Amino acid sequence: MAALNVVLWVLAVLMFLMALVPSSRWRALRAAFYPSASPYPDAFYVWNRCAMIGTSLSCVVFAVWTP
Repeated sequence: MAALNVVLWVLAVLMFLMALVPSSRWRALRAAFYPSASPYPDAFYVWNRCAMIGTSLSCVVFAVWTP
């Protein structure tokens, strides 16, 4: 279970750091990999950031509850 705890903490930190990346960087990254795709609306990036923060918090909760 210690390995699971470490994985959860690493995932929590990674997701939180990814949530701090500005939307313009995500747009540029998507445009680099999919140049012909239409850009996502701004609401997608807001929702994406909220999802990353929620995932980070849930990983912290599970890491604290995991013995």
